[in-house]
Amino acid sequence: MTKAVNILNKRYMVSKATLRATAASIILLLALPAAAWAQGTVRFTPTSPTSGTEASAGTETIGIYLDSYSVDITVEFNISGTSTAETADRAFTSGTFVFTAADSQYFTFQVLDDLTDEENETLIFTMTVLAGGANAGGSLTYTIIDDDDPPTIAFATATASGNEGAAPGIAINLSSASEKTITIDYTLTANTATNLLDYSDTGIGTLTFTAGQTSKNAPVSILDDALDEAAEDFDISISNPANVTLGLAGLLTNTFTIIDTDSPPQVEFTVVSASGSEATAGVTIQISISTVSGQNVSVGYTVSGT
Repeated sequence: MTKAVNILNKRYMVSKATLRATAASIILLLALPAAAWAQGTVRFTPTSPTSGTEASAGTETIGIYLDSYSVDITVEFNISGTSTAETADRAFTSGTFVFTAADSQYFTFQVLDDLTDEENETLIFTMTVLAGGANAGGSLTYTIIDDDDPPTIAFATATASGNEGAAPGIAINLSSASEKTITIDYTLTANTATNLLDYSDTGIGTLTFTAGQTSKNAPVSILDDALDEAAEDFDISISNPANVTLGLAGLLTNTFTIIDTDSPPQVEFTVVSASGSEATAGVTIQISISTVSGQNVSVGYTVSGT
């Protein structure tokens, strides 16, 4: 979009929080007819600031001057760049401004503070001359230096449990959103559970949080079987953070318990009756269970009769 701007004593609100990409920019362009390049030049003053930290920069003043020129000129700002939301990113007042011979003028903009960790970002100021035939000379790049700490990362809880065959939902959380890509390594360690029998995972991997994400589940699947067994568990730990710091030590490992959902086997005699002679030294009466169990099976018995 194009706006004619009266920059004398105007304040321009540029919100860093909405310049989301690395080296995001608002570009103020000033184009010029080719025939006018031999004329005087509108320039940014060499003392204009070129960087500032979010929390401390506040209102910045940019100077512009016209050198060696004898007629008035009119300048317009053309706004483009990767920051496109006018009401959220910036606030401009429409209008034009006029330079007289060897004139100097100033405008201000304000660097806004936020709480989001992000890359340093730039505002690139250039100019377009509408009338008067002067040159638009050079550009000014202003870097907004981010001063926010990265978020912390940790498991939501130190322990969790779930049924076999169900999604485990082991949440790994950031303390706040970030505009940077965050990665964290994870490692699974078997305790009483067995990898590829009770749960499925490669054992180690990397989890990636894209900009704005604050929670993800650990990528592990709990397998189902038909075996009656005791509850089993494994550990999952996180390490090697990138663009994030580790949270509380007690929440860097999660112990997950797999709850068995299989019914126990049935116990029964192989036959309902048996016989033998008195001379027989002993009689074997066989007892069986309906299916293999993952636990030791015991059963009591009594002897009675005539």
